[in-house]
Amino acid sequence: MSEAAEGASPPAEVRHLNVRQAAFIGVGSMVGAGIFALLGAAGAVAGITLVGIVVLSIALDYWWKRSRTSRAGRVQVAH
Repeated sequence: MSEAAEGASPPAEVRHLNVRQAAFIGVGSMVGAGIFALLGAAGAVAGITLVGIVVLSIALDYWWKRSRTSRAGRVQVAH
């Protein structure tokens, strides 16, 4: 095997939403939007908090995946 073939990672699996998952996300989004609309000013504060939590979650996920990848690169496998 060539060096390029050994270092290549397998192709990523493509995932798609089915109709049930898409409907669940849509209905959940509408219900959430309705709740925030009913809360008025408190909904604005809750919305800002929610956006902050989502941004923090994405940042932590990105950091976690990068830290795990860098550790995995240091592992040596005996031949």
